[in-house]
Amino acid sequence: MERRRQWFDAINNFLPSGTLAYTESKSIVICEDHFSVDCFKSNKLNRLTEVSVPSIYHSVVEELSGIEESIYIETTETATTSPILQASPVEEVTPVLQKLLPIIRFKNSELSTSGYVKTFEKDVVTPDFRRISPALRIPQADVTPRKQNLIRMKRMRKIQQKEIDKLKSALTASKSVIKIANKISAMKAFRQIETSLDPAGIVFLKSRFANAQKTRPKWTWRNKAIALAIYKRGPRCYRFLQTLLKFPSKRTLRTMLKKFSFRTGINKCIMQQLKKQVEKMTIEEKTCALLFDEMAVTPNLTYLQSADEVVGYVDLGSLGRRNILANHALVFMVQGIYKHWKQPVAYYFTHDTISANDLKFLLKEIISALQRVGFIIMCTVCDQGSTNRSAIRQLTKDQLGPYFYVNWQKIVTVFDPPHLLKNTRNALLKYNIIFEDDKVAKFEHIVSAYNLDKKKRFRQLLKLTDKHFQVQRHPKRKLRVSIAAQTLSHSVASAIENFCDRGNLPAEAIYTAEFAEHIDTLFDSINGRAMTPAAGKDYRQILVKDSSHIKFWDEQLTRIQSWKFEDKVTKAIKENLPFKRSWSTSINAIKELWNMCEANGFKYLSPRSLNQDSLENLFGIVHQHGVRNVNPTCLQFIAVLKSSILNGLIAPNNRGFNCQSDDRSILDNMQDFLQCNLGASVTDSGSVRLDTNLDLVLDSFLVEQCDLPASAHLCSEIIQQFTFSCDDCRNSFLSSDMESFHIFTMFKDKFERSPYASEPFMLYVAKVDFVTLHILKQWGFLKHLKQNIHVTVNKIDSSWFTCTIHTDLKRTLLNKIILLFINKHLVGITKHLSKQRKYPHFNVLR
Repeated sequence: MERRRQWFDAINNFLPSGTLAYTESKSIVICEDHFSVDCFKSNKLNRLTEVSVPSIYHSVVEELSGIEESIYIETTETATTSPILQASPVEEVTPVLQKLLPIIRFKNSELSTSGYVKTFEKDVVTPDFRRISPALRIPQADVTPRKQNLIRMKRMRKIQQKEIDKLKSALTASKSVIKIANKISAMKAFRQIETSLDPAGIVFLKSRFANAQKTRPKWTWRNKAIALAIYKRGPRCYRFLQTLLKFPSKRTLRTMLKKFSFRTGINKCIMQQLKKQVEKMTIEEKTCALLFDEMAVTPNLTYLQSADEVVGYVDLGSLGRRNILANHALVFMVQGIYKHWKQPVAYYFTHDTISANDLKFLLKEIISALQRVGFIIMCTVCDQGSTNRSAIRQLTKDQLGPYFYVNWQKIVTVFDPPHLLKNTRNALLKYNIIFEDDKVAKFEHIVSAYNLDKKKRFRQLLKLTDKHFQVQRHPKRKLRVSIAAQTLSHSVASAIENFCDRGNLPAEAIYTAEFAEHIDTLFDSINGRAMTPAAGKDYRQILVKDSSHIKFWDEQLTRIQSWKFEDKVTKAIKENLPFKRSWSTSINAIKELWNMCEANGFKYLSPRSLNQDSLENLFGIVHQHGVRNVNPTCLQFIAVLKSSILNGLIAPNNRGFNCQSDDRSILDNMQDFLQCNLGASVTDSGSVRLDTNLDLVLDSFLVEQCDLPASAHLCSEIIQQFTFSCDDCRNSFLSSDMESFHIFTMFKDKFERSPYASEPFMLYVAKVDFVTLHILKQWGFLKHLKQNIHVTVNKIDSSWFTCTIHTDLKRTLLNKIILLFINKHLVGITKHLSKQRKYPHFNVLR
């Protein structure tokens, strides 16, 4: 009750006496706006303290705030007749006016003659007042930290409310757009367009609609991948398309490629992503073959600043980098035997070819890594290169057949059937092949049959042209599988037999027809994938239980063992050639693989899954980027390989490729690669601290050998990029007078704005250049190149730099100089290689 009286007394102290009589009725309430923030127990302002008393009265304050410049008070002729102003003393005025009079005053001493008192104005409010509520101002001195927090919270609430209103408006707009889009997508014409386009076209069409009215369009990972494929086909074409359609900028594409760092060796993140995919696969889907092959690249050295290393040296991953220029790229790929998928897993840079011992080590390392992921590696597939044959011979020498073991798992070795076919044709060009003791196959019989056939009006050999018989003059044609397959085909055998019957060819030519027919059938048997054979091609199908392939292969093995090779010039006879042993090895390996598949419960085997077409198509994609990219550099190879993986290894056009389309898709999707940091590999040689005797290196440095005018001009160009804010820096880097070696700089500068470098700074730059070249020659193949150069260069005497404040300026300038000299010397080395047109060991450049 006493608290109620305190509240009534507090209210009546401000209101006129007797305005609010005391009562104990519970129907009278007072709202929270009449209490200061100190009266509440928490920031929620929902509970009062035990001693709280109302102290804020809106009615009076609203009267005060409602007073403007004109307050009209009705009076007689003069303002002095106003009863309010005549009232004296002030206490006789009503209590409300007692509150008003201290804070109002006349603006002019003379009153208006209109009978009204005009232009009253408020006292000037001090600038340090803060607003707590819309009707209250409190002096700064009365604002406690708690009140300040409340004020701040109220402001933040207003800001958040505005953001919420904006989001609600955007949501309403989005709902309307979605509603319209649903109506369009439900149209029959739109569904027809969507079903008629390929996946890439659908993605492009959707992005076109989504970014139609956006000044800053947003691109999905799929949009960027498609744009990257177009850009890699030709930058000029991409720039033209950008003028017609909306495409991501080149900077966006470069940023995406930087996120996908696919370095040499086994990549840890790729293996992690493959493990996630393998966990969802069945046993048949996990069964795969490991392919490996090399392609030629142009020797070139390029400094990769993001990795701080020079790309272009021999790099064998866990086996380290070597001080030899690389001219080949070795790629490893896995492909499914029962399911159509493929995935590049590692690549390396080699010189000419990799050694057999290194290849054997890498094979075991990669197979072990794939086995840990969960793949079942059943076989390896490669061509008949000397290194490949030597490595496989070392791996299988302790076994009874063409297989070896890795972690107790049997792996058979298969040679690529298309390469076997090419090597057979190439042998027929140089040798007469004797088979079954007295039968001789000659390439001249095939040439004679073609010459007879092309004179006829209705030809039998429609696919044969002059280029099939000019492979000796055009070495690249010897590599074409299609030319070899069309030369040793069933059609050629039939034509030769027809000409022999008519007497146009000698009778012994029938043996050449027989040999061509046997090779065609043998190639069909180890390259088929159809469930049912085509007419006349009984062996071009999959291998099943009780298949006739096994009996046919046994017969062919006997025939192959009888092959002998008679040199066309010397008439010397050879018992063996590498491709002869490779045919036998591949046939026995496929037979062994079929036994393994049957033991695992598989019902069939597609021999077509045991070739390198997937890898050859990858090389074709690399060669096709940029219209013609026959011999890319190492850096270009890496960029194209990353782009191809991001695009799912989809070839834009396989016309001109050296194999048929493999119809396989990449195993892992692009988004997982982009979301994973692929910079780290399983094995990294790390940084190597150089043991360089700087004093010994600088002993061979002679100032007389320096081109001072050119050095002075270079230093001036470098200095122009920096601003010196103190005298010590200017005195260290700049020369107060022009010396004789500054004349070249003066003539080069048309506007006479270039500063003249000081002689100590010039000598320091010359020494940095000399040391950088020395390290590039000796240790340029190591990783963390710039870091090692920086550590060595810091040992050079720099007492000429006298400023103790701006030490960061010297470090920044030194980094720029080192980067400049690294790129300069690498460009010089590359030019030297292009002039020599050969690939020497890097040491000869010293």
